[in-house]
Amino acid sequence: MQSLQMKAILTVLKNGIDYSDINDGVAKSLGLLPYNDLVSSLKHTSCKTLTYPNEGLLLSAGLGFMDGVMFFINCDANDFNSAMTKAASKGHIDIVELMINNGANAFDKTLTCAAYGGYIDIVELMMIKYGANDFDEAMADTTF
Repeated sequence: MQSLQMKAILTVLKNGIDYSDINDGVAKSLGLLPYNDLVSSLKHTSCKTLTYPNEGLLLSAGLGFMDGVMFFINCDANDFNSAMTKAASKGHIDIVELMINNGANAFDKTLTCAAYGGYIDIVELMMIKYGANDFDEAMADTTF
C-alpha cells in the first residue's frame, strides 16, 4: 500500500503544472504542494511505499521534473522508452538524454514525438547522434 505522502506526490504530479513557476502561496491556495515541498517530500519518501514507480517516472518526465525522474529511477522505475517519448513530446531534452543513458532505445518514436511538438533540438539529437530516421515506423505506434 502506498503511503499518504506518496499519494500526495503523485497527485501533485498528475496536475501537470510547472511548479517552479508558481509561488508557494498560490500553490497552497490551490491545494497543491509548493515546489520546494514537493522536492523535499521526494527526498524523504521511501521507495518501499511505491506501488507503481513507473507512473511517477512518466508523470515526472512529461513535466520535466528532473528531481522526480531521478527519484523514481532510484526506486526501480524502468519504463525508460515511454518516459523518453513523453519527455520528447514536451521538449525536455535533458530527460530524453537521461533515459537514453538508462537504456531507452525508442529513437524513431521519440523523433516523431519531438517533431510533432516542434522541438528541433531533440529532433537533431535523435537524428544526428542516435540515427533515428524512420517517421513512418514510429507513427504506426504513436497516438497523439
